[in-house]
Amino acid sequence: MTSTLEHTGCDECGSPQLARNTWFTGKLLTERDLTDEQRYLLGKIGRHNSYLHGSGIVCGLDVAEHPNPACRTESVIVHPGLAIDCCGHEILLTHDEVVPLAALIEQAWAAGHGTDPLTGPHRVQLCLAYRECLTEDVEALLDPCDDTACRPNRILDSYAFGVMLDAPLPAPPQPAALTWGSTVAVAGASRFALDAAGDRLYVLTGSTLMTFAASTGAVLGALTLPAAGLDVAVSRTGDRVYVAVAAKDAVLVLDPAAPGTPVSTLSLPGAPGGAVRLAAPGIGGVLALDVAGATLYAWDASADTGAAPAASVVTVSADPRALAVLADSSAAVVTCGDGSAHLVKAGASTATVVALGHDVVGLAVVAAAGEQRVLGVAADASAQQYVVDVIAGTVTATGSAGSLVDVPVAVAVSGDGAWAVVAGTDAGGQGTVRVLDVAGLNSGPRVAGASTPVGVGAPTTIALDGVRSKVLVGYAGTTGKPETAGVAVLDFDVFACSLNPGACPGCGDECLVLATIEDWNPGDAFTDATLTGGGRVFLPSVAQLAETVRCLLARPSGGGGEAGPAGPTGPAGPAGPKGDPGAPGEAGLTGDTGDAGPKGDPGPKGDPGPKGDPGQNGDPGPKGDPGTDLLAVKLPKVVALSWPHRGGVRTASAMKRLRTLGIVVVFSEPMDPTTLDAMSCAVYVRQDDDVRGQPGYRWTGLRLDVKPVFVDASCGDLVREVTKPDPAPGDVNAVWLPLNPESPPGVYRVILDGNTILSQRTDRRLDGSDGQLALDGNHLGPGLTKRCPTGDLIEGGTFESWFILGEEKL
Repeated sequence: MTSTLEHTGCDECGSPQLARNTWFTGKLLTERDLTDEQRYLLGKIGRHNSYLHGSGIVCGLDVAEHPNPACRTESVIVHPGLAIDCCGHEILLTHDEVVPLAALIEQAWAAGHGTDPLTGPHRVQLCLAYRECLTEDVEALLDPCDDTACRPNRILDSYAFGVMLDAPLPAPPQPAALTWGSTVAVAGASRFALDAAGDRLYVLTGSTLMTFAASTGAVLGALTLPAAGLDVAVSRTGDRVYVAVAAKDAVLVLDPAAPGTPVSTLSLPGAPGGAVRLAAPGIGGVLALDVAGATLYAWDASADTGAAPAASVVTVSADPRALAVLADSSAAVVTCGDGSAHLVKAGASTATVVALGHDVVGLAVVAAAGEQRVLGVAADASAQQYVVDVIAGTVTATGSAGSLVDVPVAVAVSGDGAWAVVAGTDAGGQGTVRVLDVAGLNSGPRVAGASTPVGVGAPTTIALDGVRSKVLVGYAGTTGKPETAGVAVLDFDVFACSLNPGACPGCGDECLVLATIEDWNPGDAFTDATLTGGGRVFLPSVAQLAETVRCLLARPSGGGGEAGPAGPTGPAGPAGPKGDPGAPGEAGLTGDTGDAGPKGDPGPKGDPGPKGDPGQNGDPGPKGDPGTDLLAVKLPKVVALSWPHRGGVRTASAMKRLRTLGIVVVFSEPMDPTTLDAMSCAVYVRQDDDVRGQPGYRWTGLRLDVKPVFVDASCGDLVREVTKPDPAPGDVNAVWLPLNPESPPGVYRVILDGNTILSQRTDRRLDGSDGQLALDGNHLGPGLTKRCPTGDLIEGGTFESWFILGEEKL
């Protein structure tokens, strides 16, 4: 690294222990007294700035291209702003500065290379440093050495621009550190699977499945397979092990307690012609991706009980790369070499194909509240999070991209979704593991941490053992030398965020980076596209920090979006004093009717009533029909919605969710699907209108498809997905009105005509007749979650609800 900035020695960094003057009448003031007075004040200010605020750009100081294109190969513009350097000096620019960047680069090159010609490419960083300038020379009347001498009357706070060439970028902070601690040596190891909770490590080597204790590496067993092992997986409960072999009977289902006899043997139409990738859903069963055959096979949970069910078969694009099952087991994702992702719903025989734009070679599930996420690592050494919407059939990139440095092979994500470990291969063919800040990708680009070399040859598999704070990485070894293969066991230490006091700050390079240009060659123009913000360090003010904290407190779910993944539970604090009793809460929901109690003792006999009139000819009159207990008639009602009843849908994530899902109303029982149509179910949006100059509005009905569906929801739930879009007629318990993804913000009104929506159930009506019951739609406030379900015990009526999409006001 070379730089054009040199320390001139005209200012001090790190003031010594300070002493201030004492004043008294008649004291003789000398130059030393006044200098010490300044030194004391300047030292206090500098130490306060550097120790309590740090160094960086406070505001402004943006670097832009020169407005004249002819000058862009020579100069850039630095806009006004304020910075504080590591010594606590304030650096103030009050006007635009034209900086001769090309000349500064030449000076930096000459300082380190003499007369050697300047060639590229180089990393160029434009820097700013504090300087003091002596100015306003005046005559020094009492100079003992020279009675004609002049001395500077002022010391001007100033600055200097400089350049650093090929300075290494600071290592980005990482959430964890890795240390290679031990190795499980397995000759010819190819793939492995980890059961962290069960303390088991299953390793394939040729046609043998080895079992080790994950905690100690001790050998627990060896099972001979009927053919070469291709992949191994473990159920989420650890009670089943799945092994893919190079035979037609391709997948063996094993009981870890008695692996000698397979629980089930699952067959394929033909033996796999190459690699197979296995995945175990949380609901049981197993998925097998035949890479050469570009086919995904899925067996349901009955395969775990000894049955050999037929597999559902889904064809994917050529050259499939990776397989992952979503956290809720609702679907699997397969990525292929053409940059596509195939979303396969549980039990489906077809896939929804989505273009990703990257050749994703590794997938891992990311824990996230309210949505399904995966992290994909691509062959171009990039990483990206994706939100998977199973109902809409979309796989959407979210957050920023990450740089992995090495070409990735496999990835694993921590249980809280905060960070990942990526196994890859560097330019020399060495296997590596790097840590990636996954949570940080939600707020900006991230670069993977330092490389930890592992094994010999390319990695094959990676797993994260959260129980023992270990990362396991399989590596293939050198071709022809199976003894060089194995499983590396790395320790990881998670760096917890802390405000505990640390070491006092030191002052190294006093240069503050304003802009970075990567791969600059002589003659290249300095443009806005090449002047990046890499290396800029910002120093927020206390006011900015306070405002950010207020914002976070006002939006505890994380930036206004839906709630993020829960962090680890902290230690319990001491019990506080008992508070005053609170006001009585609102009544809870009515519980289910309990069993009938024992018959009570008979009450006292009442007085006889008056004698009725005699019937015709003195005979008793005819016996009347039994009466109807109005309160005993159970009517169908509304129990759940996909929007907050009479509320707002304002955050970006909530708006996207509702636009993608649409309007969903769930009933308390199965409903007659023939009565759910565009006349009985309507959605309106409010539009501005004028009435002779008086601002007003009108309701405009939306033409929406009305789909009878099934939704698994409890009373008061916020519906987030449609469980069965095409249920059997007898299972319909909800109505779905999909919205346009571009639906405008505004006030929406949902109306259901309870007079025309009927239950499938036949019962005694309020008028005494028998037949289908109408929806009890009338809803008496407050909100649905506080008074659920709807109803006033009368058939029919209208269910009305509204919500605000966006920032519209009523």
